[in-house]
Amino acid sequence: MQIIKDIFSTANKLFKSSVAFIVNLPSSILKGKAWFKSYIKQFHYNLNNLSESNLKLGIYHLENRNFNDAIFRFKFVDKYLDKGNKEANYYLGCVYFMKNNYPQAVKYLEKGASEDKINLKQFIKQIDNVQQVPDDIYVFHRDINAEIFIDKFASDTKNLPQIIVQELLNTIEDLPDQYSILDLGSNISILGNELRRKMPDSFDLIRVECSSEMIVLGEACFPDVTIYDNTHQTLPIKYVAETKEQYDVIVSLEGISYQADLAPIFDNLYKVLKDNGYIALCFKYSQSRSFSAKHLEFSYNEEQIVELLTESGFTIQSKQKIMLEIKNNYYIFIARKSI
Repeated sequence: MQIIKDIFSTANKLFKSSVAFIVNLPSSILKGKAWFKSYIKQFHYNLNNLSESNLKLGIYHLENRNFNDAIFRFKFVDKYLDKGNKEANYYLGCVYFMKNNYPQAVKYLEKGASEDKINLKQFIKQIDNVQQVPDDIYVFHRDINAEIFIDKFASDTKNLPQIIVQELLNTIEDLPDQYSILDLGSNISILGNELRRKMPDSFDLIRVECSSEMIVLGEACFPDVTIYDNTHQTLPIKYVAETKEQYDVIVSLEGISYQADLAPIFDNLYKVLKDNGYIALCFKYSQSRSFSAKHLEFSYNEEQIVELLTESGFTIQSKQKIMLEIKNNYYIFIARKSI
């Protein structure tokens, strides 16, 4: 008899628990759905954060010229985290552009077309017929390549900034007691530092440099000295075309070589230079004018530069060919604005 009671008691408990489960089932389902929605939302949030962090890391590697690491990060985002991500594809195009792999650059720039605000794809497609590097692309390229300038203009035995300043000192006949020097395209301040060390006091040294990375790196390279009295963060060619200021001396270490036609630049330099002032210009040398897609700069023929300077009103004081290494020749021109 007790056995029968136990069976009925157990059955009753099971029935009650089953009823309770059925009664509570809708709320359990709702709680489960809410948890699942919260999980999906958190998953997407984490995924987006992962995409964003990998994009930032890729940009960091690009800016530090770790191109293969940058490619890995951007492709990881595009393939696994956010397929077809426009920003990742755009930056992949930028990396391949810096690596001079133009077919791959165009491929990814097309995928990230909406992010290509500087029209890099169009520039690449016309790179064999460049007459002037577009402003935004020139600044971008200069930012990425800033650290290259640390030893770009020096070899084991020769240093272009030192040679330019010495040639200028050898040529200059007279300067006002207080004079001004304009450094066009000052890069990382290597010429400016040499001017500050060697030129006789007292003078104001003004720089024009479009790259913020160049400016920052220049200050890091020479932390113990204030080289420039004033800075204009803009494009050198644009500055000399628009400024109303005049200077006693204008120098440029390959800072205006992103335009094929030098004639209008020399005309503007003549206007910006004070009477009896001096210019010291350094250009990459070649037998005929040519464009380096790798460096985004032109090289020029010696006779052509002499002719254009003369036509603009300058008197050539000296010219010197400097060979830093094989196929890396430069010309230094010192000229005067005679009246």
